[in-house]
Amino acid sequence: MKFSFDIFVTRGLGDNSYLIHSGDEAAVIDPQRDAWRFTDKADELGLGIKYVFETHVHNDYISGAFEIHDKTGAKLAVPAKGEYKFNHKKMNEGDKIKIGDITIQAWHTPGHTYEHTSWLVSEEKNPVAIFTGGSMLVGSAGRTDLLGHHHTENLTRSQFDTVKRIGSLPDDVKVLPTHGGGSFCSASNPSSDRVSTIKLEKSYNQALRCDTVDEFLNKQLEGLLQYPSYYKYMAPQNRAGVKVVGSLELPTRLSESEFDEEFSRARVIDTRTRDKFASAHIDGTLNIELTLSFGTYIGWLLEYNEPMVFIVDNEKEKENIEEITTQLFRIGIDNIKGYISSDDNFFISKAISKYTLTTHESIREQLDRGEAPIFIDVRDPVEWKNTGVLPNTKKVFLADVPSKLRELRDEFGEKQVYAICVSGERAVISTSYLRSLGMNASVIANGGINQFSSYLKHN
Repeated sequence: MKFSFDIFVTRGLGDNSYLIHSGDEAAVIDPQRDAWRFTDKADELGLGIKYVFETHVHNDYISGAFEIHDKTGAKLAVPAKGEYKFNHKKMNEGDKIKIGDITIQAWHTPGHTYEHTSWLVSEEKNPVAIFTGGSMLVGSAGRTDLLGHHHTENLTRSQFDTVKRIGSLPDDVKVLPTHGGGSFCSASNPSSDRVSTIKLEKSYNQALRCDTVDEFLNKQLEGLLQYPSYYKYMAPQNRAGVKVVGSLELPTRLSESEFDEEFSRARVIDTRTRDKFASAHIDGTLNIELTLSFGTYIGWLLEYNEPMVFIVDNEKEKENIEEITTQLFRIGIDNIKGYISSDDNFFISKAISKYTLTTHESIREQLDRGEAPIFIDVRDPVEWKNTGVLPNTKKVFLADVPSKLRELRDEFGEKQVYAICVSGERAVISTSYLRSLGMNASVIANGGINQFSSYLKHN
């Protein structure tokens, strides 16, 4: 085979980028902003990157195309209808580019966005792979509502035609999407597999198996999850062209006086686990655990790119701050004023607030005694509908918690409330918000709603 590729999975965002190569020439498909991962790999393999291909104007992350262009001189081949504001090679339907011994052809595949373009790879005129971006995903298709409700039906109808067109390729053609498991850009939960083939998609992809456009419309638009608010800032930056930085700049560790000065004007986020935060934290700080979804929650819940200071666990401190910075860098958030560690003496002296985590057993005992503990369920509305909620539940979607804090305090006062979701990750964030206004809120130490399946009610 003359064509090979390396896949780069960004698990927190649920996205894939690709370094493709033939002979000693290479290209990158849909690179994320920390693009030195791709150039370093190309250098390791002795490859020259000739082109960067974009499938669409990304709504969920900042593109690394400019980083690659700056380092390698690679040309930027992008959808002709993308309205990009920088110098680029416009690619219309049928346009072709040679990389080594392979040909890459533009297929205009609207649906996820209007300009969306898939890239068909051929060897000696035989198609071997298609980079499908946000059109056909593994087991699913890209969502069509990100540009606003007034575009949704037209885009969904276009997506139906796009999926059918891709599905007409030979069975052995590889399907290589940009969006995968964990991405909010999927219309339904895609497979955990990152790559597929046309043959497999014909068997398992419900979007491809729809016979009519009306059936496709119903399946695509039913049960769509909410998506992060920071999405609205991504496409304008990607269209305009992103400032080149060359490498990841890590924030500095703050002294006590520097921390005190920033505390009054920056958002302070404690990234430690819920048990460590509950046992001792600085009053008024927000607890967002450092997981693969960390950057998503920052971009979703906070004012975009507002100044931030982070508290990190002293265990793996360097790795923690690198992970924080990388996740935020990928979505264009750079306004980090510094960080402190949990082993700083002044943090230990300031971290005098605490609360007690609860357990599944404690909640079950209350329910079995006929008591009515108060739950604040912060899951997505689709999750409430699909799985039900516990008795005596106030439903408040996570992203709405900050704007409804005073309303919640007025309703519940100093009563004991339990924030709940599935893993506890969203509930932890909500609990710290609630406690910041003096509410008596707690969260389950591990897990959440799935531990109470027999008590759930639909309403």
